[in-house]
Amino acid sequence: MATSLHETVLIGICDGVIDQKKTTSYCTNKTGDRPDLLPVISLQHPTCALCRRGLSQVVQIYCPLAASQYHRTIHVFACTSPQCSGKSESWTVLRSQCLVDDIKSRQNNKTTACADSAMSRTDWCDEADDWGMDDAQQVEESAIQMPDDSTGEGNDVSSRLQDLCIDGDHQSGLQPTDVPVFQAFYISVMEETDLDGFRDTDHEDELLREYEEREGVKVREIQRYSWAGSPLLIAEPRPSVSQTVPVCAHCGSPRVFEFQLMPALVSLLGSADPDSDVCLEFGTVLVFTCRNSCWKSGSTAPVEEFLVVQPDPDQKLFKS
Repeated sequence: MATSLHETVLIGICDGVIDQKKTTSYCTNKTGDRPDLLPVISLQHPTCALCRRGLSQVVQIYCPLAASQYHRTIHVFACTSPQCSGKSESWTVLRSQCLVDDIKSRQNNKTTACADSAMSRTDWCDEADDWGMDDAQQVEESAIQMPDDSTGEGNDVSSRLQDLCIDGDHQSGLQPTDVPVFQAFYISVMEETDLDGFRDTDHEDELLREYEEREGVKVREIQRYSWAGSPLLIAEPRPSVSQTVPVCAHCGSPRVFEFQLMPALVSLLGSADPDSDVCLEFGTVLVFTCRNSCWKSGSTAPVEEFLVVQPDPDQKLFKS
């Protein structure tokens, strides 16, 4: 599906393996690993609606809205059971928020450390070729900020505050240690219109070749972000995606497309445990979130949002 002329699209690419000795936070954009929670959030680990196994984190995205008073992080989880592969019911997307002032208060008390999200879009990829940043740099430079919304619909995110709760059917007493963990990679972000230029420079091409040889992966788009934009579909479903996305269960507002996971991510989702052989198959995953990003002040539970999994059309060819 083509995007509109006024649509800002951000692309996430793999930006190096996260050293297990490195400390990440809710500001870190990453694939795999265990979720980093906002300091006010408590999470009962989600389980698969089909087989009841614990879900593994696929991506963690820090994505505060423009002019918002909230930090905002989205976690996407999936079941690694082969029987559940490619089914939307085996995935879960959770949105967590926390007032910026609450974080500042904790920083003043030296109980947590995370940079403010007051970065411009042009700052997101500064020095993106310097793989292997230290912890402080990574926290500061890994933030994704919300694209500007020319309609203004996304700016007043606190206008509707409703009671929120997470669906108990998807929660359990599981501990994070009970579920498989995918290897962790940093996600670096750039505008889609800059991607070709980034790849075409001799300096960047050499850096990319060195990185690919060192890490054994090909640098390709693993995530596509366009709040209230248009997703790219592998196949047009019947009924259409716009007809199947429900309104927000908490405030009744429409949900809008926020980002999608691209097929190239599949090759990165190997197990963090060398003795384990887990994998995940999909074509693309479309994530839709509340247009108002509604949140009740003082809430400690993530909000479940909506996603659609489109399987790889060729996946059925490899099944017996």
